[in-house]
Amino acid sequence: MALGIALIVIVGGPGRTWYYALRHHRWLQAAQASLDRGDAAAARSSARMVLQRNPVNLRAVQIMTEAASRLGSRDAIYWRSRIVELDPGEPDNLLAWARTALEFGDLPTALIALRRVPEGARDGAAFAQVAADTAEVVGDAEAVARHLAVALALAPDDVGLQLRLAAARLHSRTESVSREGRAVLERLKLDPRCRRPALTALARWALGTGRGSEALAATRELLATGLPDRPTRLLHGEALRAADPSGFKVWLSETEDRAATNPDRTEPAALLQWLGRQGLTNEALTWGLALPAESGKRRPVARSLADLYVQTANWLGLRALTQEPSWAEDEGLRHAYLALSIQRGPTELRRPGQAETLWQHALRLAGSQPNLLEQLARWTVEWRLPFLAERSWWAVVGAADDPVPALVQLAQIYHNRGDIEGRLRVSQQLLAAHPDDRFALAETAYLTLLMGGTDPDPHALVEGLRRRPPMLPEAVRAYALSLWRRHRPAEAATALEMLAITTREEPSMAWFYGVVLAANGEFPRARRFLALGAEAIRCPEEEELYRGALNSLTGH
Repeated sequence: MALGIALIVIVGGPGRTWYYALRHHRWLQAAQASLDRGDAAAARSSARMVLQRNPVNLRAVQIMTEAASRLGSRDAIYWRSRIVELDPGEPDNLLAWARTALEFGDLPTALIALRRVPEGARDGAAFAQVAADTAEVVGDAEAVARHLAVALALAPDDVGLQLRLAAARLHSRTESVSREGRAVLERLKLDPRCRRPALTALARWALGTGRGSEALAATRELLATGLPDRPTRLLHGEALRAADPSGFKVWLSETEDRAATNPDRTEPAALLQWLGRQGLTNEALTWGLALPAESGKRRPVARSLADLYVQTANWLGLRALTQEPSWAEDEGLRHAYLALSIQRGPTELRRPGQAETLWQHALRLAGSQPNLLEQLARWTVEWRLPFLAERSWWAVVGAADDPVPALVQLAQIYHNRGDIEGRLRVSQQLLAAHPDDRFALAETAYLTLLMGGTDPDPHALVEGLRRRPPMLPEAVRAYALSLWRRHRPAEAATALEMLAITTREEPSMAWFYGVVLAANGEFPRARRFLALGAEAIRCPEEEELYRGALNSLTGH
């Protein structure tokens, strides 16, 4: 009894902080233990318990990031940004954010993260490698080689860097540089550690430059190195097609037979996808549709066939494939493909609202599976169905354990549309999910100021953010707008100068900096920044500020 009374006193009185600290410590221990045994979902659940009480717990955010990465979830990008916010003085956090964004194909975020790395932290091998990865996605082979050369100079014995740099130089437009890259790869292929990647790089280069015989020789060497994996076998098929068409026909027939009888359904699906990438869609569809019914109707073969129809814009074929209710757990995806076939197909076969109804049904069928809902939402972008995007991302918000990444997507949709009310709705939802989130607070304050609102008091919000340094660029912008609204343009300009020049020169920030400079009478500088921000997307309220600043330049 005494112990019970003591616990009540501790929990209800001065010991409350100690009690929560102990509970958070145990949740974090449980989360780490779950990660250690490979249970990322359990780790995420434990870390979330901490964040519900303390949204700025750095270790919990780090565990959420690791768990999302292991689960293959794009949420990892968001959680990386939270680490940057909570530990802004560490350049490695920005590089990790960029790497994660690249991993999930988010090039714009990767570029933003790299631009925010301080100049003094850009001379290391880590920055050079991430910059090279980014340049590779952009398709700038010269920049890839330049960054990798910097990294290799700092770590000259790194065989992996030697390999990457040689492969990058192989694609140089300068003949002498390309020859040098090839010579290094020819040397590295004699090293057992590098043999397979060096031969692969040589084969891909040969294919890209029309050297089919050289590509075939390289892939034969690859096959001789041991049990070939699927990418190696398919690369060999590509080389055969380029150098030995009759041999390719034999190889393809054997490969199709082997895939059709393979108990692993991913084999025929992978072959269908590869044939599509090679432009052999008719061959792929002929073979895929001839597969046994139990193969063609099971995931992932049915999806691969559907993707081929999408690739060839064969909407009637896609409609025929997806009208059979045979996709089991993928029924939601079937409805989505069917909706696309109707939306893109002949108008005379389409009833008003039919595609929207099918898509809504797809969302309902996927309602308990956040990953499938997210796939549907991403398809609205990939398939150019903007009229379905908004409801799809809101469905993800309603089903996801953590709605923030989907809310970020919605914020982008409303931003691109110039819909300030939609953006404010999203920022309020973000605040509901994470009341201490600095981005959500800054965005809510900024949008409320733009709309002339007073609830919540935007000036109070930005003053609160000022007391929680360091301030995010979005928070600095909101604070500057607060000062500007209070007729203090000089202080607003000074506030924006807290930001690095590279951040001020980003179009989304530059136009606003130009507005503040113009209000402060600094017309030459205002003209430069207004020009830098000319292409930025603005809502009507922002456009009014921008046009007003441009008009003020007349005569100056």
